[in-house]
Amino acid sequence: MKRDKKPILITVGIILALLAVVGGYFYNRSKQNDHLANEKENYRNVQIDTHNQSRNSKSNLDIEGFADKRQETNALTYLAYVANENDQTPKIEWLHTFGGDEWDTDAIISSLKDKGLSEAALEAFNYNEVTTAELLDSQWTEMVNEEQPELVLLPTFSGADYRADVSIDDHLDHLQSIYEEQRQANPDALIVWQVLPEQDEELSVDSDYNEYINQEKAYLEEKYMNVYDVRDALNDHELTEESQWTSEGKQLIIDNIAEQLAETTIDATTGFGGDNGDVDAIKQEQEKEAEEQAEQEVSLEAERQAEAERQAAEAEAERQAAEAEAERQAAESEAEARAQEEAAQREAEEQAAAESEAAAEAARQEEAAQNQSDMTNETSESTDNSMTDSSGNNATGEEVPQG
Repeated sequence: MKRDKKPILITVGIILALLAVVGGYFYNRSKQNDHLANEKENYRNVQIDTHNQSRNSKSNLDIEGFADKRQETNALTYLAYVANENDQTPKIEWLHTFGGDEWDTDAIISSLKDKGLSEAALEAFNYNEVTTAELLDSQWTEMVNEEQPELVLLPTFSGADYRADVSIDDHLDHLQSIYEEQRQANPDALIVWQVLPEQDEELSVDSDYNEYINQEKAYLEEKYMNVYDVRDALNDHELTEESQWTSEGKQLIIDNIAEQLAETTIDATTGFGGDNGDVDAIKQEQEKEAEEQAEQEVSLEAERQAEAERQAAEAEAERQAAEAEAERQAAESEAEARAQEEAAQREAEEQAAAESEAAAEAARQEEAAQNQSDMTNETSESTDNSMTDSSGNNATGEEVPQG
């Protein structure tokens, strides 16, 4: 009996149809994924182009190729680069030592806009009469970098340090520390030093102060740091009257700072979008100095400990020597006392012996005298008897009568 093949063919057909449907589904899905990927790539390119167009519209300055020109540029171009790359308003922190009333910082921004920068923000900090040491003892970097500025203008604090009798060596060391603190606090901020004019007219003509400033500028140049020498630029202008800023003087200073921002050549290698490897180098150098200082502290502590032990040993030796000397002197005193006692005893014994001898001698002499007396008496009696015999008897032996 033959089996019916129709059910088998139907089953095979169904399987093939299912395979065709599944295969078609995955093929279409793959095509859709490819299409979506291409659309995403196209969208990303369009987005980048749009982004670049938006950034390029933020400044009228030519910043093309800025990355290759950073070593010789100006702050204005640098700020335009920041505006275009960051999609944010570039921020400037201006630290000065002018004192007095508020300064017209808007004039600086207006001047930069007139020169082609579409937007910028500037915040001023007045550090009049603040020394470098006082600044370093404060939390100044936290305040200055609160808004994460891209440009920081630092004064050199020359007048305050000079009046406080800060030596030029200490002054320069402090400037280096200020620079390093700022670099570490905000590596994206470009730093420019400002040598600013003095409000004190007597100080401005002080020859020693001028030499102080000259050594300061030579140091900053030696370290390849950016400097705006506002003081020298305005040296021929009258900025004060009776050691007070005049309105004309203040305007000249503001204008000059704006001019230097736009025209003075600086090195913008560091800062926003730059090579900030120096920050790691500064950190490593500080860690090395900290280690060396710790080692010196350990060495000094060891020296102090050794000195303390030496002094303790000397004190102990002196104590022992003093104790031995005291014992020696006590022994000598005791020996001397014994000698004196023995001498006194000997003297007493000798005196007693002498007295005994004298008594014995006296006794002997008395006895001898007694003996002599006795002998004398006996002799006398014998003589008397002899004389009696001689005078009372005759030759025949008969007694002679006494008349």
